[in-house]
Parts: sequence; structure tokens; C-alpha cells
Amino acid sequence: MSDTSSTTPHDTAAPGTDAAGDARSLEVMVRNLARTAHAVLDLSAEPAALLRALGEDIPAEAVAAVSPSAEDGAAADLESRGIRPVAHDPSRPGASLPFAEDRFDLVVSRGRDVDPEQVARILTPGGHVLIHRTITEDAADADPVDHLQNCERGLVQAGLRIVRAETHHEETTDGGREARFVVLARAPEADTPAGLDRSAWAQDAPAVPEV
Repeated sequence: MSDTSSTTPHDTAAPGTDAAGDARSLEVMVRNLARTAHAVLDLSAEPAALLRALGEDIPAEAVAAVSPSAEDGAAADLESRGIRPVAHDPSRPGASLPFAEDRFDLVVSRGRDVDPEQVARILTPGGHVLIHRTITEDAADADPVDHLQNCERGLVQAGLRIVRAETHHEETTDGGREARFVVLARAPEADTPAGLDRSAWAQDAPAVPEV
């Protein structure tokens, strides 16, 4: 399985990262961010996909969005891990996140796009959002660079600042192609203007491993 990292201006990726290494790095990234978080929301396509990887290091308040059509027992499994399930169907047109403003200081999502405006609304000042997506070559939006830039643009327009954005391309075991991208953004502190300015935020951002 080969891997190449894109070299767009928004990328800081290190080459040679396969899917397994990507998953490990993503887990470390979430763990680092969660260390200083008091309230965390997981919007992953698979309920609590990123929070469950933390094991006993689950933050004091951990919440996961669960589709109303999820299998029986999914909510009970999350509760047994210290994660509170909340019914939410992001695929429903006009669906808004059922939380108050400034509610979470960390929002994570794997395998699902998020609504930037909704995420910005529920993030506390200085809070972070981490988004991870995998795109196959036969997907309608198969160009990961375009998808990455659209994701960044939406977050910036919602008032967040991009801390990190990367893409990786790789051949799958069946000869196909897929790409993965990860975006880390931060809500500005009070009275801080929005925009794309990594240099101003990198110094006080949590330690993030190469992905």
C-alpha cells in the first residue's frame, strides 16, 4: 500500500502515513485535545468513534450524537463507557444540534461532515473542532483537496480559525484509491477576529502529532 501526501498550501502532512498510522495519530490528536477539555461532543458517523478510543481517559462530560435509527443497545454501550448519547440525525434537512451556545470546548467528527455554523455556535471561546474524512475515488466529491478547502472555507466563514489541515492519498488493497483529510480549527477568544492565520494560533494550540 503506497501513500503520498498532497502539497497544497493548506497541507502540513508528513509522507508515508498509512491508514493504520493515520488512525493511531488521530487517536493521539484527540487524546491531546481532550486532556484540557471539560465537555466534548463526538459527531462521528459511527457513534462516539473517537471518544471510545480514549478508554478510561474519557473527559468528565462526554456526549455523542446517535441516530434515532441506531441499533438497540448502542445507547447502553455508550453509557457504560461514560458517554452520554443524544439522539440527533444530521442527515435530516434543517437539523440543528440540540445544544445551547458555548456548550462544548471540543467537538470531534470522523466519517461525517459537520455544519460549521452549528459547530461554531456550540463551541466555547477558544474551543476546538477536529474533522476527519475518508473519500474513495468513486465518490462524487472524490477530489480531497477541493473537499478539504470547502471544509476550511466553511469553518472560517463561521468564525473559526484553521490550526491544521492535511490530506493523504493512498492505494487500497484492492487496487483502488482513497484519500483522507483532517482539519483542526479553533474558535477565537472573545473579541478576536476570524480568519485563516495559523501562525497566530500555533503557539498555544495543543500538541498535535504528524498525521
